[in-house]
Amino acid sequence: MCIGEREIRSVRKVKLSTRIDPRKPGQDKPVLYDIICSWCGAVIRSTTMELPEQMCLICHARMLNDYFQRLRKRTADLHR
Repeated sequence: MCIGEREIRSVRKVKLSTRIDPRKPGQDKPVLYDIICSWCGAVIRSTTMELPEQMCLICHARMLNDYFQRLRKRTADLHR
């Protein structure tokens, strides 16, 4: 290729097909399980897998706060 020469490439336009759904039309929807907070009973989310008990973020923060308050009280009592 010499300097100054241009390579010409053609682009073929094609019509794009519509979105193809990989699921068959007659296929049932997967079973959804609600993930419920083990402390307050609030629905956290839904999932297709059955998971053990979980906590929502608010209850988890409350549990940690209670734990650290008890830990702080215990260490304060030991230092007296």
